Amino acid sequence: MIQIFTHTNSALVGLAKGLLEDAGVGAVLKNEFSSVGFPPYNLQQELWLLDEKDLESAQEILANLGKNQEDQEQQEGLGKEDPIS
Repeated sequence: MIQIFTHTNSALVGLAKGLLEDAGVGAVLKNEFSSVGFPPYNLQQELWLLDEKDLESAQEILANLGKNQEDQEQQEGLGKEDPIS
Protein backbone atom coordinates (compact mmCIF):
# COMPACT_ATOMS: atom_id res chain seq x y z
CA MET A 1 0.00 0.00 0.00
CA ILE A 2 1.03 3.59 -0.67
CA GLN A 3 -0.08 6.66 1.25
CA ILE A 4 -1.62 9.02 -1.30
CA PHE A 5 -3.34 11.76 0.72
CA THR A 6 -3.45 13.10 4.27
CA HIS A 7 -5.35 15.91 5.99
CA THR A 8 -6.94 16.84 9.33
CA ASN A 9 -10.23 17.73 7.59
CA SER A 10 -12.24 14.49 7.56
CA ALA A 11 -14.68 15.81 4.95
CA LEU A 12 -11.85 16.50 2.52
CA VAL A 13 -10.32 13.06 3.07
CA GLY A 14 -13.75 11.46 2.61
CA LEU A 15 -14.27 13.39 -0.61
CA ALA A 16 -10.87 12.26 -1.90
CA LYS A 17 -11.68 8.65 -1.05
CA GLY A 18 -15.04 8.89 -2.80
CA LEU A 19 -13.49 10.36 -5.94
CA LEU A 20 -10.92 7.58 -6.06
CA GLU A 21 -13.54 4.88 -5.54
CA ASP A 22 -15.80 6.39 -8.23
CA ALA A 23 -12.85 6.08 -10.62
CA GLY A 24 -12.35 2.44 -9.67
CA VAL A 25 -9.26 3.10 -7.55
CA GLY A 26 -9.24 1.13 -4.31
CA ALA A 27 -8.26 3.07 -1.19
CA VAL A 28 -8.48 2.66 2.57
CA LEU A 29 -8.72 5.28 5.28
CA LYS A 30 -6.46 5.22 8.33
CA ASN A 31 -6.75 7.35 11.48
CA GLU A 32 -10.41 7.85 10.62
CA PHE A 33 -11.37 9.06 14.08
CA SER A 34 -8.12 10.84 14.89
CA SER A 35 -9.33 14.39 14.22
CA VAL A 36 -11.80 14.33 17.11
CA GLY A 37 -9.05 14.99 19.65
CA PHE A 38 -7.54 18.25 20.72
CA PRO A 39 -4.08 19.40 19.71
CA PRO A 40 -1.51 17.92 19.90
CA TYR A 41 -3.51 14.69 19.80
CA ASN A 42 -5.45 15.24 16.59
CA LEU A 43 -3.59 13.32 13.91
CA GLN A 44 -4.03 13.68 10.20
CA GLN A 45 -6.28 11.20 8.49
CA GLU A 46 -4.51 9.13 5.85
CA LEU A 47 -5.71 7.73 2.56
CA TRP A 48 -3.80 4.71 1.26
CA LEU A 49 -3.94 3.06 -2.16
CA LEU A 50 -4.61 -0.65 -2.19
CA ASP A 51 -2.74 -1.25 -5.45
CA GLU A 52 0.46 0.52 -6.51
CA LYS A 53 -0.55 0.32 -10.18
CA ASP A 54 -3.25 2.94 -9.47
CA LEU A 55 -0.74 5.54 -8.28
CA GLU A 56 -0.64 7.65 -11.45
CA SER A 57 -4.45 7.79 -11.83
CA ALA A 58 -4.89 8.57 -8.13
CA GLN A 59 -2.39 11.43 -8.29
CA GLU A 60 -4.22 12.89 -11.29
CA ILE A 61 -7.61 12.65 -9.57
CA LEU A 62 -6.34 14.25 -6.37
CA ALA A 63 -4.49 16.97 -8.28
CA ASN A 64 -7.82 17.96 -9.81
CA LEU A 65 -9.37 17.98 -6.33
CA GLY A 66 -6.77 20.50 -5.15
CA LYS A 67 -7.20 22.62 -8.27
CA ASN A 68 -10.98 22.72 -7.87
CA GLN A 69 -10.62 23.78 -4.24
CA GLU A 70 -8.21 26.60 -5.17
CA ASP A 71 -10.56 27.77 -7.96
CA GLN A 72 -13.49 27.83 -5.54
CA GLU A 73 -11.51 29.82 -2.96
CA GLN A 74 -10.54 32.36 -5.62
CA GLN A 75 -14.16 32.68 -6.82
CA GLU A 76 -15.42 33.17 -3.26
CA GLY A 77 -13.16 36.20 -2.99
CA LEU A 78 -14.55 37.82 -6.16
CA GLY A 79 -16.92 40.74 -5.71
CA LYS A 80 -16.16 41.27 -2.03
CA GLU A 81 -15.37 44.74 -0.84
CA ASP A 82 -12.11 45.47 0.88
CA PRO A 83 -12.97 46.15 4.56
CA ILE A 84 -9.96 48.47 4.87
CA SER A 85 -10.98 50.91 2.14
